[in-house]
Amino acid sequence: MTYTVSSDQWRTVFAVPTSVVDQHILICGAAALRALLIILRSGGSAGEEEIARRLSMDPPEVRDALRYWIQTGILTVQSDPSALVQQPHLSSSSVPSSQLSGIDSLPSSTPPKSVRQTPPVGVSTYRGRPTSEQIAAMMEKDPNIEFLFQSAANQLGKYLHLTDRSSLIYLYDWAGIPIDVILMVIQYCCSIGKKQMRYIERVALNWLDEGVNSLETAEAHIHKLEEQNRWDNEIKSAFGIRDRDLVEKEQKYIQKWYQEYHSGIALIRLAYERTIENIGRLSFPYVDSILKSWHKKGITTPEQALQEREKPASEVQTQPSSVQNTSYNLDEIEQLVSGAERPLKNPSERR
Repeated sequence: MTYTVSSDQWRTVFAVPTSVVDQHILICGAAALRALLIILRSGGSAGEEEIARRLSMDPPEVRDALRYWIQTGILTVQSDPSALVQQPHLSSSSVPSSQLSGIDSLPSSTPPKSVRQTPPVGVSTYRGRPTSEQIAAMMEKDPNIEFLFQSAANQLGKYLHLTDRSSLIYLYDWAGIPIDVILMVIQYCCSIGKKQMRYIERVALNWLDEGVNSLETAEAHIHKLEEQNRWDNEIKSAFGIRDRDLVEKEQKYIQKWYQEYHSGIALIRLAYERTIENIGRLSFPYVDSILKSWHKKGITTPEQALQEREKPASEVQTQPSSVQNTSYNLDEIEQLVSGAERPLKNPSERR
């Protein structure tokens, strides 16, 4: 499908440097692009107050947005405070290769080699959230920060406001989390539909507490989380859970079923059906006791479990009535469930 500008729109036009589209369109950020278009539409020069008014932005946000074009040479700043920029450079301007390469795929997104990647944990000039002025000063000293902002904005698909940048600085400079790990956290959060910076910050700090502080440990941790998510989705589908997330206690049971018992989803579904038959409701401890009993007996498939249930009558009659036709003790399970099970609560967001 091809799109064409309507002919009547060519009556009034203004020039845009080709480098804006050829080299910067994917990484400049929406706010930066809008601000530049206002400047170009105004004849190549505009003050930040005018830009802020037309875009419904605050002047500090305009300065942050236009800093990208200043650093790449598209714009220059006038000494006259009433005008933010002079006529843009119309010649093709290139972004440093460290900013262009590897933006679309995380594995190749590496910060410049000439500066540190992992600052000492807790070593910083501040202990709270940095201001816009502090961020600007830090960006002049550390090119990694500009790379972090551009890569994060590209992954999130949005312009980073001051609060977003403050959170990233907090993770990088104060918490001491390497840039590649921060970007891995953002990539993971985006994959599960959680693009809020507060959520990303919380996940990054949780990972740090769990010892995730390098690209290798981050990749292993993401693999573990993806595996847990796959298990959770299988169980929710098998158990008919559609209106809530699983709580941490339930996730621990699921980990045990897959990792310790090595039970497949078909066997777990059968244990769920037996649970409903016996007590009339879902109970994770009850399902766990059935699977535990089968694991001890070496039962790994639904067929084996059905054969175990259909024992010869001579074997069944020698057993107590409470366990007839089962490979597990129902009385013991009932006692376990009544003593251990509590009402479930909706879990808080934690990954």
